[in-house]
Amino acid sequence: LDEYLLKVDREEVNFNKNDFKVKRDIEDKDAKVSVEINNLEDLKDININSVDNIYMDMRNINDSVVDYIKENNVKLTVVFPKYQTSIELEESIYKLDSFIDYVDGVCLNNLAQVEIFKDEDIKKIADIGLNIFNSYTANEFIKMGFEKLILSPELNIKQIRNIAKNFSDKIEIVSHGLIPVMTMPHCPMSIVKNCKDSNNCDMCKFAKGFFIRDTMDVDFLVERRDGVSEIYNSYPIMLVDKIDEFKKIGISSYKLNLRGDIEKTIDIYSKALKGDEYSDGKTR
Repeated sequence: LDEYLLKVDREEVNFNKNDFKVKRDIEDKDAKVSVEINNLEDLKDININSVDNIYMDMRNINDSVVDYIKENNVKLTVVFPKYQTSIELEESIYKLDSFIDYVDGVCLNNLAQVEIFKDEDIKKIADIGLNIFNSYTANEFIKMGFEKLILSPELNIKQIRNIAKNFSDKIEIVSHGLIPVMTMPHCPMSIVKNCKDSNNCDMCKFAKGFFIRDTMDVDFLVERRDGVSEIYNSYPIMLVDKIDEFKKIGISSYKLNLRGDIEKTIDIYSKALKGDEYSDGKTR
């Protein structure tokens, strides 16, 4: 088989079992809600005193958003996309500088972004694109100066508990909304429309989103921006009934990905965190 296999010289790495033994003191924090929104209208619906962080994708921050945050002294945590070309990343950096006084932090999704910001004096948050699955990875990002780690949504409660033993004060759980499950340069609708390239995506009638249906008749939202398609989970997650379980293992930060019902959803989670009765009649 050697004739058909590509031989690659690989650097040998030796691990010490102690490298994987993580032990740190946990800072006691009050439980708080953070939100990610997509447009100016949703931003206006937020009572900034009721949330810890306001996340917004860099691609959604236009001149109107910048004017609003400057006029109302609102600070955003800017989310950098998972997939960016070198030119797009450079443009994002220049754009960030234009309203840097109103930036609370940056939420990073790939290693190029981590490298760019590694020596910058700015709050850094690791997003789900960095795929934090275990305590060793969490520890490495903490050592690199990250203040918050958004865990992979694929983790179950047992896996989250293991990480929370040492990092409950640093981790954030995606608790509500749609989550991107696939990112790709290809557009599924291009097969139907027989598109040859991405030059006319902005003028496409499906530019604001469309749904694809699988063999089980389940629909998945697809959004395409800047030559990249993102497919979201078919059903929004809602973990408000799991808040007590998460609080017991020390989780203090909960992220809501919101696309409407902004004030109501924030209120539900805020009441759940306080142990109050929320809108469906359940008591925490």
